[in-house]
Amino acid sequence: MIVLDYQDLPVKNDKFYLEGKRKVVLIEIVANIGLTISGFIRGIPKEEKVYRNMEMLKSTEWFHNIYQENEEFFLKDDTVRYIIGWTNVEKSLRSEKRTDRLRLKILDALNDR
Repeated sequence: MIVLDYQDLPVKNDKFYLEGKRKVVLIEIVANIGLTISGFIRGIPKEEKVYRNMEMLKSTEWFHNIYQENEEFFLKDDTVRYIIGWTNVEKSLRSEKRTDRLRLKILDALNDR
């Protein structure tokens, strides 16, 4: 059994406690900057790719049903078009797990509108 003395625990004024907090905040800031930069570098998918991926997805029953109910949304919403444009649809359709993941992403984007 380990017994801790309250004097051994870090306090908010403790030098090591504050340094640890600063490191965590710094790591979070660097991670957020990295994600933002990668998003800018990647950019928006080309319309041809979005259209081609949408046509491949229309051949599946689950997407065809969702598309028929929300056709206008698929044609205008940037979030859904981004998801469809940057997804490797051929690879996603080969794997049931990846197909389910793509379906959930699309449904989440539809529910967020």
